Amino acid sequence: MIIIGFDSEYVRRGDVNELISYQFAIKTESKLQTGIFYPTAGQRWTLSTLLEKVIQAGRKEKTLDHVWPDEIYLVAHFSRADVAMLADYKKLSRELDNLRGSYATLGRPLKQILYDDSRNKHTVKVHLRDTVTISPAGTSLAALGELLGQPKIALPAGAIEAMDKLLVKDKNLFESYAIRDAEIAAVYAWKLAEFNRDEGLTFQIPITLGSLAVKIVEDLWGANSVNKLEVLGKETTKKLSYTSKGYRTEKKDVYLQPVFLHEALATECYHGGRNEAYHFGPTDDDWWTDIDLSGAYFTAMAAIRMPDWNKLFVSNDVKAFTADVLGVANVSFEFPDDCLYPCLPVRTDNGLIFPLEGKSNCGSPEIALALILGAKVEVLHGVIVPWASEVRPFELFSKKVRDRRKAFEKGSIFEKTWKEIGNSLYGKVAQGLREKRVFDTRNNEGALLPPSTVTQPYLAAYITSIVRAALGELLTRLPAGKINISATTDGFITNATLKELDLTGSLCTFFADQAQRLTGKRTMIEVKHVVPQVICMKTRGQLTVGVLDYELKPIKAKAGVQVPKDALKDGDSHKEHSENDWMLELFLTRTPETTVLTRQLTSMRDMHLKDEELVMIEREKKIGLEFDWKRELIDPEMKFVGQVIGGESYKHIACGSKPHRTVEDFQMVRQQFDEWRKTNTLRTLADWEDWVAFRERKTLKAKGGTTGHGDLEGQCKRQFLRAFANNDQGIKDCTYADLATWITSVGYTTTPDDVKNAKRASAGGTDWAKINDPKVRDLLEAIGTRYVWPKV
Repeated sequence: MIIIGFDSEYVRRGDVNELISYQFAIKTESKLQTGIFYPTAGQRWTLSTLLEKVIQAGRKEKTLDHVWPDEIYLVAHFSRADVAMLADYKKLSRELDNLRGSYATLGRPLKQILYDDSRNKHTVKVHLRDTVTISPAGTSLAALGELLGQPKIALPAGAIEAMDKLLVKDKNLFESYAIRDAEIAAVYAWKLAEFNRDEGLTFQIPITLGSLAVKIVEDLWGANSVNKLEVLGKETTKKLSYTSKGYRTEKKDVYLQPVFLHEALATECYHGGRNEAYHFGPTDDDWWTDIDLSGAYFTAMAAIRMPDWNKLFVSNDVKAFTADVLGVANVSFEFPDDCLYPCLPVRTDNGLIFPLEGKSNCGSPEIALALILGAKVEVLHGVIVPWASEVRPFELFSKKVRDRRKAFEKGSIFEKTWKEIGNSLYGKVAQGLREKRVFDTRNNEGALLPPSTVTQPYLAAYITSIVRAALGELLTRLPAGKINISATTDGFITNATLKELDLTGSLCTFFADQAQRLTGKRTMIEVKHVVPQVICMKTRGQLTVGVLDYELKPIKAKAGVQVPKDALKDGDSHKEHSENDWMLELFLTRTPETTVLTRQLTSMRDMHLKDEELVMIEREKKIGLEFDWKRELIDPEMKFVGQVIGGESYKHIACGSKPHRTVEDFQMVRQQFDEWRKTNTLRTLADWEDWVAFRERKTLKAKGGTTGHGDLEGQCKRQFLRAFANNDQGIKDCTYADLATWITSVGYTTTPDDVKNAKRASAGGTDWAKINDPKVRDLLEAIGTRYVWPKV
């Protein structure tokens, strides 16, 4: 195998990226050769020209033998940036595949016609790979270099943006830096090919670690006589078709008829993780623990036995849907009013919510938990798939991943690779179940992400249901006086200690059983962080307050905000804490007009359809750090933020929460709050009162209870004046002028004309005594000192 690491250096000039150099690294079984080329200023080479020069350089140094290769792997880190610097980019881009916003060859390799120095023609197959997609998630090229013992070369501040000047000033530093990027890509790709070979697979570079996970599990099934089609509920069909070359038999794997008939229900029962914020604002000073279910999806997959798809049956017996049953159902439900953490998911445009009543498409583990929590559940349409045997097809994979991770040093490159492989398989089982559009580079149009070869909606729904149910049970069994402030997929933040958590519930017991099967231990939770105070902004938005010890890693979920580079000092060794503190100040000082600078690369679509260069586009964007109302906020109070931020001490509103009654309640409050926060932020109790009044006004107007003109206090006063002017309920006891004088004296400025005009106001049907608005309550109290109004 021949691997060529490939990289380019360029600088932005006006609207064009001007190429400076191409650099390469040739990796073979025994040799590694690096080099750099400087095309004429203003020129770019075609891929064929570049490959010709690299191969000739390799032959000259005897890294490659005299026989021209007929197949090579071309590897880059974020290949889109480097392919775009080739002269024939426009043509190449139609022959490459879009893989997570970069380029690769997923099926057909590129065919390149190359010429040697004697003008002999050679056809070479080129497989393009991107190290971004074949390394553990979030691993930068610098991190890969560290793992390989080949760290990236450090550059002075500002050099990246002016590489042309660095070349003139220090050519050796420029070349060392530029070449190292190509070298890291080549060496890592070679090690991954060796990894494949050592695991009994083919000696080649996978497309993604997810595809490698699929290959590993399929090989394990083959070696252990596990029939893949039986696992997935499929059968092979044959279709005879006629072509110009004669008859041809096409084979296709399709779902068995019983599986197909209920596929839509199973797909609707597949959801992501439980992501909710249960608190808004700062917590009390305490110790807050960030807890995860250990290897959540990885462990849940071990619960799957061999399904007997042909014996699939419809059942409306709610008690048949237990945690160890492969079942999916559409249900109606109603939880007790005091249930703090209902567990049946309802999908909305704003993600999953968990209301007290409604209808849900869900898996059997969540139904089992709902019954434990005292919910009334009716199965409207349910499907159960019996187990055919005790063979656990995914347990084979899970055990191999666990054993192989243990064989490597924790944190080493292959230990991390195995961890990523283990985490990737679940995603492949669920791939394509939720509509996700990607840009098809070969056809220059949007396309749906297709299913993988192991996609199975029933199994994906069951796996995720186990995780949500186990997490949900942990939340419901928190000790008295302890609270939870957020849940994210497979973890939550609480002031309960590890020892205080109750793991004896049936769902947690079921999860621990699976953990024991894999590891021999019943350990099902692990601690990620422990901090003294937390600010919860929204789902996936939590920050740490009061950490003085830099060894204590902060809880830092940024809710999608990009922290600017200037928030960090050069050489900042405490990046996590610096980012956390910058986010704290942003949240505590935010206004409706607060913006942050976002940085985003030119989209692949725009590069293809608009011929745009790959550049970093900077835009100012309004922040979205207000609560997302997946739950109803309650019990507002002001709390101190236990850390000086930007030289200031702060207090901020803090609220607990309760579940919404229905999904319609959520949708209404979310719509109202989105309108209110256009000109407001929820930072103080005064803000809370303003929001409550706004909400009451909008809700009453929607129900036809008020006119909606002016604030509620003003509307209430007009209704009282109308009642007086028309002597409704017999309360007229003086002249308009006398009433105006009196009501003004108690704090509500009014003229005789106001009373006169109110006589013509519409009657209105609002029960003002029930309005949840402090200003309305104050007005009614003032009126009540002289009049009984409104009369019940």
